[in-house]
Amino acid sequence: MDAVCARAQFHAENPVVVDATLGGAGHAAALVGLMPPGGVFLGIDRDPEALVRGRDRLAAARCTVHLHHGEFSELPEVLERHGVPKIDFLLADLGVSSFQLDEAGRGFSFAADGPLDMRMNPEAGETLLEKLASVEYADLASILRRFGEEPAAGPIARSILRALEQDQLHSTADLAAAVTRVVPAFTRNLHPATKTFQALRIWVNGELEEVEALLEAVPDLLAPGGRMLVISFHSLEDRLAKQAFAKLCHPERDIPSWVPLTRDQMPKARFRTEGPIGPDAGEIEANPRSRSAKLRVLWALEDAT
Repeated sequence: MDAVCARAQFHAENPVVVDATLGGAGHAAALVGLMPPGGVFLGIDRDPEALVRGRDRLAAARCTVHLHHGEFSELPEVLERHGVPKIDFLLADLGVSSFQLDEAGRGFSFAADGPLDMRMNPEAGETLLEKLASVEYADLASILRRFGEEPAAGPIARSILRALEQDQLHSTADLAAAVTRVVPAFTRNLHPATKTFQALRIWVNGELEEVEALLEAVPDLLAPGGRMLVISFHSLEDRLAKQAFAKLCHPERDIPSWVPLTRDQMPKARFRTEGPIGPDAGEIEANPRSRSAKLRVLWALEDAT
């Protein structure tokens, strides 16, 4: 939280601030508290409960507040709808929110038994159980390997599908049990189902596609001096942000080596980057889930030409 607020130094007199992942509105409340009355705050989330929490926490805001129910890949259209041409500050706190993890009925966690749902928007799309009912073994193993970086992807995929065939897969506890049958708990520091639950959640919600769309859209939407902050909690998300920011900060790398350009003729960088920045000891103590967080910052240069 401190690292985010420290970078919320608005250059515009009436800044436009976007929280692309409203969640529990903790970051939103802190950012709104730093904004002048003439500023515009836009919060986006695909979970209707996040909007309810946001309305409550931001009710006393001095600035104009707009909350949008949808995916953050819709950001360009949302900005156009509100007549906002450029952004001065954008935060994307990726992954699942604490309140989603803590609510057993959402099916995100093996800590408490719940339905096999995992949808960030419970009003749209297929549940995890519905998607598992039509997935093939090879595809499921690939999902676990790609989105969870799970070394035991093959055996876990077989165990999950076997449990489904035997009518033994109805809840998050059943899913965790299907994993532990082939990956004993004592072989890992983490619960053996951790990577499987991450992979399946990412698959159900199309999370990486959403991140890629946001990373592609935002640079053109940043005002000079504007900043994009991305907080990630696993290597897949962090790698996407790292690679996208590096490409923006070094456009000369896209020029083939055989093209005869002088240094002055090379494309000039319009951005610079900072990070990764991890949580300090105080933040980890206050919020243990933040221990794996990485913050990366993209700055739009004010004098880029």
